Amino acid sequence: MTGTRPGFAAWHRGDRLFFLSFIAMSWLGVAMGFAPQIAKRFGGTADYPATAMLEIHVWAFFAWMTILTVQALLIGARRHDLHRLLGLSLVILVPVMTVSAIAAEIHSQRFYAPRDPENARFFALPRRWPLQSAATRRRIRG
Repeated sequence: MTGTRPGFAAWHRGDRLFFLSFIAMSWLGVAMGFAPQIAKRFGGTADYPATAMLEIHVWAFFAWMTILTVQALLIGARRHDLHRLLGLSLVILVPVMTVSAIAAEIHSQRFYAPRDPENARFFALPRRWPLQSAATRRRIRG
């Protein structure tokens, strides 16, 4: 198969290895990042009870990762039709993931911020940041 430029192949035999490696590393990153919290939650020692929005967040992102994995396998099986059909489900999943991520983080910050004020830096930019940025740009321009 030829690409749009001479000498550029639109497909390379290493492509499949890249996507499978990317997906495997993504699953590994999720597992390493959330294993302690998952273990606490299933062990009944979580820091705070899970809200409905947190549960929606978890299941939405799990669905995203699962769909990503299945889509890569469908391409490998040359089932482009099912790959596209499954991809349409992401149109619904993206807003669910976005809203649930923000809501889950707000709930988490409400729990942790009084105990660890430095933790709030993760979620919010200071209100003065846009003003400082504008002032800095003016100083640079002279």
